[in-house]
Amino acid sequence: MADRTQRRDYLTFLTTLLKNYRGVRRAIGIATEAGMAHGRSYDFVHVEGEPISNSEVQALGLKVFGGDGGRLMDKSNLDIAERPKFFPS
Repeated sequence: MADRTQRRDYLTFLTTLLKNYRGVRRAIGIATEAGMAHGRSYDFVHVEGEPISNSEVQALGLKVFGGDGGRLMDKSNLDIAERPKFFPS
């Protein structure tokens, strides 16, 4: 994602999903541009609040993060066509 706003919004979505999937009150997400070039940008998000837990969150969390939460993210498990209505868009 070349557009920084889009990258930050997607990071917020993924961090919110992980927070709710794991049932925790707080989560942070950090993203950076690939490579070693000077002037790279970093994005940081902090999400806080009561977790939302339902079958939609659990199914999407399992698809993206895996059962143990240790799945590496790649294009195959980040291809999410529709975001649940209660997540940031």
